[in-house]
Amino acid sequence: MGLFTIAASGHWLYAARWRADYIQRVFPYL
Repeated sequence: MGLFTIAASGHWLYAARWRADYIQRVFPYL
């Protein structure tokens, strides 16, 4: 369970960072 939690948290951190970068690149065009 602990390993799954670490993997899930790492995935969410990566997803949040990618989403922020994606929003910063796309937002000016909206």
